[in-house]
Amino acid sequence: MSESKPRFASPVFRVPPDRVKPKITAIKRITDLYFHDGVDETHSNAPKPRGEGAYGFSGQAQVIRFAGTELSAWVDCVAELIKTEFPYEEDFRIQIDGVTWRCCRDTNSASSEISMRQIVTEIPRLADLTTDNNALVNLMQHSFLNDGGLVLIGGLPGSGKVTTIHSENSISSIRRLAGMASTRLGSVADLLLAASLRLSIHSSLDWRAGKTDARTARSKAIMSLNALFSSGESHPVATHIRERKYSQINQSVENQRGIFTRASNAGSPASHIYEQLGGSEK
Repeated sequence: MSESKPRFASPVFRVPPDRVKPKITAIKRITDLYFHDGVDETHSNAPKPRGEGAYGFSGQAQVIRFAGTELSAWVDCVAELIKTEFPYEEDFRIQIDGVTWRCCRDTNSASSEISMRQIVTEIPRLADLTTDNNALVNLMQHSFLNDGGLVLIGGLPGSGKVTTIHSENSISSIRRLAGMASTRLGSVADLLLAASLRLSIHSSLDWRAGKTDARTARSKAIMSLNALFSSGESHPVATHIRERKYSQINQSVENQRGIFTRASNAGSPASHIYEQLGGSEK
């Protein structure tokens, strides 16, 4: 009988400072990265190995190719470390120069693909987020969410959404969730989603607009947040979801974007924003 291979590794493997070179400050801006190892070069669709074929994201939809950059050498070094320390594990965490990464291995006939995602060590409070939509942050601290309901967060790879729905906008997030739920629940999925949805938030990161954190001396990104609000099954957005008329939600998105923008500029209180969006105070 062959030796069993462990599925999970120990909580966090802290990499000694001299194990990964070169030291690259820019790597801290990469939120997600992917590379292939153990490539079968005889395979017709074999990907390029390690740093040569590595790519990643830094909060925007545009993919960043590492080939020919200093990031390629960094990935080569990390790939060798993973091969030595985690030859079989499918899910493990490593910490390099103070940055913790969750790593996953997906093996197929052509290669093993390693995906790495930065994970935070401290969960920020809503009030601490650097965002372009302060009105949404205020709204999320309103008491209406205490009554329950669904807050759906979507985005593209590396957008700061912490793995919920991969989507291009708040409406496509709703459509994807409805589609996945309907495979299990059938038509009742639309009714449940329409009744439970309170916010569909789409996030992206903009490093160019960010500033430097005075405490850590690290650059900070601005989280761009676009949201779609619904107060429940009687709200117009809920009606469109229930009837699967997703294209008609676009008008609500545009109207609500204007409300959020004006409220952010005016510093409006959460109760005012809530009423403007169609919510009714008890």
